[in-house]
Amino acid sequence: MHVFSQLMMFKVPLGTLVYVFLTGLFEMLVIGIIFGLTLK
Repeated sequence: MHVFSQLMMFKVPLGTLVYVFLTGLFEMLVIGIIFGLTLK
C-alpha cells in the first residue's frame, strides 16, 4: 500500500517503486518468519 500511495502522490521512477515494493515484501516475510519461530 505504501508504494501505491507514493505512486499517486509523487512522480517516483518505476525502478524505485519496484525496489521499495520488493524490499518491503522481503522485510515483511523475514519478520513473519522470525515471529513464527519465536511464538512457538
